[in-house]
Amino acid sequence: MSIQHCLIIANGEINDYKYMKSVIGDVDYILSADGGARHLSELGLAADIYMGDFDSIEPALLEKIKADKGRMVQYPVRKDVTDSEIAIQHCIQLKPMKITLIGCTGTRLDHTMGNLFLLKMISEAGIVGRILNETNEIMFLDSSIEMTGEIGEIISIVPLSETMSSVSTSGLDYPLNNEQLNFGSTRSISNALSEKKCKVTVGSGYGLVFKSRD
Repeated sequence: MSIQHCLIIANGEINDYKYMKSVIGDVDYILSADGGARHLSELGLAADIYMGDFDSIEPALLEKIKADKGRMVQYPVRKDVTDSEIAIQHCIQLKPMKITLIGCTGTRLDHTMGNLFLLKMISEAGIVGRILNETNEIMFLDSSIEMTGEIGEIISIVPLSETMSSVSTSGLDYPLNNEQLNFGSTRSISNALSEKKCKVTVGSGYGLVFKSRD
């Protein structure tokens, strides 16, 4: 059976497990990345595979993982990429329609930014990728994306390339019509949903789209 939706659980912050489980949606493959295993029982989920160097996991939990029937793949602590990137590379090979990442944000801003930029890798593989936490949904934009939410929720577009040209939106309070957005500008921060679905397209360039709630 083909996999449609992969869920990657990383070792960042998850504070409201009930909310996170409600917004994940239906998944048919769960990957626990390194210390992300600490979130599994709180979410009421079981991993299909555990991956990482396991340097940030309690010994007792590591022993439990080793005894689990799920598959475990351990990598050296000294490596060239993060556990999140290894997890994404694995899920891309499964060719799902969608990859959702949780536990990917927190106090380590270097890891948070690195994880946000990894959405580009998912998009380039032709897969819909998103990062979720309790107040944000983040997606990578290099052609066209759609987001759903409640009217009034905040939508922000953050350019990552030097320019994003021919940017257009629908379903937002302040529409863009073939506009140019520039890296380092805050022009496209804090728009808002005027409908329950919005669409954002770009002719060239790329960036991140955030749906946020206070």
